[in-house]
Amino acid sequence: MRNWKRRLLAMLLAMLMILPLLVACDEGEDPPPEGGPDDGKTESTEKEIDIYFIAGQSNAAGSTVIKNADEIYADYPELKTGTNPYILYAGNSAGNSPNNTVTYDWGSVKLGLGASSTKMGPEVGMAKELSKYYNAETGKVAGIIKYAHGGTGLANTEANGNRDGNWSPPSYSEHDPDDPDLAYKGFLYRGFVEEAEKRLYELKEMGYTKINIKGLYWMQGCNDTWRYTTGESTSSKSSRWYPAAFACLVTDWRNDLKEIMRDLQGNYGGAQDMPFFIGTISRTYRLDTGVAATEARNLPFIAMQKKLAEDNANCYIIDNSVYDVMVWDEAKNEAVVVPGGTDSAHWGQADCYQIGKNVGAKLLDVCTDYQA
Repeated sequence: MRNWKRRLLAMLLAMLMILPLLVACDEGEDPPPEGGPDDGKTESTEKEIDIYFIAGQSNAAGSTVIKNADEIYADYPELKTGTNPYILYAGNSAGNSPNNTVTYDWGSVKLGLGASSTKMGPEVGMAKELSKYYNAETGKVAGIIKYAHGGTGLANTEANGNRDGNWSPPSYSEHDPDDPDLAYKGFLYRGFVEEAEKRLYELKEMGYTKINIKGLYWMQGCNDTWRYTTGESTSSKSSRWYPAAFACLVTDWRNDLKEIMRDLQGNYGGAQDMPFFIGTISRTYRLDTGVAATEARNLPFIAMQKKLAEDNANCYIIDNSVYDVMVWDEAKNEAVVVPGGTDSAHWGQADCYQIGKNVGAKLLDVCTDYQA
């Protein structure tokens, strides 16, 4: 009998100990998330940013002279204060000289982020358009990373060499017989990878726990158009090497960014199939010897650029060819810079701003769920 009473008492004590746990479960307490209680990452606390790259030569770096800032401020006032926290910018821009490199640390997009404080690039119009999706209402944040250098070619540079190197990607450089100078072969390609890695890790230090690689705008080609005007043999060669080099560029940059992202946050972050947006050159680039010479040099190159989007997966065209940098003056019988333009190689302020907006609109269309 005593044993029975002792057993009953023990059962009652056990029930009293279990009861608080049962109540806690009824009140909705959840077990710790997978990965342990110290991973510190939940959906509610995640700080996220979408990344867009700009790369190429001077029209990517930003060589458009700012002639009337108020016209742009009237359309997008945030560019004047440079305090929009939803579209950030960092990067390295350069003109046609190695001593003209300008570096910008992370901050909001504003005017004067080009090859000098008096110049602008596509980032200005991009920011205006991207602000339709990245803003206070949505809470979404975008970051633009630029690495660009004026007067540079994609790969072969034996006749248009720039002492700061070219963009030749590793997998193309390995079998590029026409580019013997190892000092500058792929120098800018490597510089882009280093800049991207630096800026992405800075974002992690700034508290971003989820970084998404969204797309890259490639604005390059002016320095390679000369191959279409130097005779049949070189014209044939250029139509062969540029598409091959570009295909390697797309693959190599995606692979290198994959490795950076894997080390940074344990996944590829979308880098494995990052969209490429190819900006065509102006049809009147260097229109200094007449319309016929321009058609012979620029239009075939532009046609080749457009075909790149057809031949490479997840690549798209931004058709800048319709924005002139020069026009033919019948009275003077010579080419002149368009009214309000910059020079014979770079767009004027209004067209540069519009091109940037075109880029931003295409980015939203391809890379986000934005509904116009």
